[in-house]
Amino acid sequence: MDGRCEQTFLPSFQQDSYSGFCRWRSYFVDLFPESCTSSSSLSDDKLQKVAHREAQVLATARAKLLGDNRTSLAYDKYPDSAKLAVVDVRIRLSYDPWHLSTTKLLDTLVASHMRILHSVDNLRTIMRSSYPSEPILAEAAAQQWNSFRVDAKEAAMTQDFVVDPVIAIVRDMVNNNLLDVGEVGEMCARLLLTLAHDAAIIRTFNNQGFGRLYFSQHVPLVTFLKELLSEDVANAFLTSKGDLPGRLFEEIMLMDEFQHATIGFTHFVKCDNNIDLNADAAAKLLARGAAVITRVNHEKADVGIPILRHPDARPLLHPNNVTILWVEVKNRLSKCSLSNIYIDAEKAGFFSPCTESQSRRPYINLVMELGVKASANKGSKPYHIPVRASQIRNSRSNPKELAHVRYAINVYGCSQAAYKVVGRADEAALRGILQKDGIFDIYTRGDDEDLKAIIRNQLPTVDNDRLNRGFKPPPAGDEFFPM
Repeated sequence: MDGRCEQTFLPSFQQDSYSGFCRWRSYFVDLFPESCTSSSSLSDDKLQKVAHREAQVLATARAKLLGDNRTSLAYDKYPDSAKLAVVDVRIRLSYDPWHLSTTKLLDTLVASHMRILHSVDNLRTIMRSSYPSEPILAEAAAQQWNSFRVDAKEAAMTQDFVVDPVIAIVRDMVNNNLLDVGEVGEMCARLLLTLAHDAAIIRTFNNQGFGRLYFSQHVPLVTFLKELLSEDVANAFLTSKGDLPGRLFEEIMLMDEFQHATIGFTHFVKCDNNIDLNADAAAKLLARGAAVITRVNHEKADVGIPILRHPDARPLLHPNNVTILWVEVKNRLSKCSLSNIYIDAEKAGFFSPCTESQSRRPYINLVMELGVKASANKGSKPYHIPVRASQIRNSRSNPKELAHVRYAINVYGCSQAAYKVVGRADEAALRGILQKDGIFDIYTRGDDEDLKAIIRNQLPTVDNDRLNRGFKPPPAGDEFFPM
């Protein structure tokens, strides 16, 4: 149907191989000679072969990613470049192009850790490389990521008193000035979202006796939100009710509206500027097991996580069954204005104009205000859910009212009070990442506040105080600033 993605089953591990390079597909060509079909139709003997082949493929992918055939070593036995590769595949790190060591680091990742070199200039002084969307490699990275975390947890007496090793990798890279400080908020958000997805996978599948734990699976959206947000925040959000812009739609709580909805992503992909990020594209991203980093000039969102709805409790992957979780990331010390912060997905072009034949599809708008410090006021909440206006009843029966309902929340800070995936020791590490200042972090006399003030007065950046310097308040009724 015009190239749209339509499947009657969720992506399996074998099908992931068909979304990636031919190298991975070749491992399964003898087991699936015609096409990538569902493994439920295979004989027991063939299923055993498939399971054995899956283990081989993942072992190969993990070894290539680590640059070492030994995939079960202790976390501290691997070089920093191997640890970094595992994180980079999944959350797509942004490197500081001005640091002299960045080029050498990226050379190492290309040479030994499966990073793809896309192009080199004629003088061989500039190279473009990245980890492209590769579902098999992302699954291998997810398993190695989980191995790092399990190893660190076993090495410490309690998880609360040791920094999560994945967070520690990003912290160390930021402290060494190898990551772009202008993107630390977005990278931290993708890190927290991935940690929550993995926690939801473990909670959903760890005790079902399937043997190896695969992260390329779909999990209930409600479970994902419970693993991402703290208990108080999650309960408030799950029991909130959606609205149309400026007015109430109907009395349906989020947890009921998305009762059968699932998500599934092992990695993030970057949007090109000419892509139309709509429901059809989101369905294809779901098939790849990917969430998306929006293009630079997108209306407001930084990340989009496709959601598969199951109105009949059937996993039909079709654009009409797909909606989205928009994530906006803010790394400001003060709370953002609430007047124009939320996204209208229909205006953003995600949904086509709704008709009688199309089902109403709600969507979610999560604003992660990571830089806001916890309030000392008693009773202060680390979240805000928009207040809805006047009520509209029986909207389902009117085709003109078949718009898409929005569930929105602002979450403040990056602490245990806001996020369940943030441990006690993680708070300080994340705070150090988010408060990184690119100008003074490499300053050799970083403790000299007087010299810092001199540099600030040179206006490498401006704030309200420095911007107002030299201006006098205009007289009453005067529209101009006298100099």
